[in-house]
Amino acid sequence: YNVSHEGSYVALATENLCIAGMDVAAPSEIRVKGKIQTGPESIETWFDSFHGVMTDVEWKRIRGQVSEDLKLGTFRRHWSLKEAFVKARGDGLAFEPLHRAEFHFGEDTWAPEAT
Repeated sequence: YNVSHEGSYVALATENLCIAGMDVAAPSEIRVKGKIQTGPESIETWFDSFHGVMTDVEWKRIRGQVSEDLKLGTFRRHWSLKEAFVKARGDGLAFEPLHRAEFHFGEDTWAPEAT
């Protein structure tokens, strides 16, 4: 089984025949304000604190977005996929370095599927 929560969202997944991993990321419009705070530094400085978490391809996708909101949303999508992956494996954040797992969305970052 796997459990995830953020803000007022809680999700539980269970599967008898295969592994299950999930991560909940509440939409920014609904999420409790101030949950992710970049403070006085730029979003790029905040991203620098996550060096080694994303692959070069993922950082290119994240930093290539046209606005800070889209950059943050794309970062959160990649982060959620990585967290769900390592939770399914049973490693949790002990799976290091996280940039060993890379996710792709094709042309549409918000497509419902990723590889």
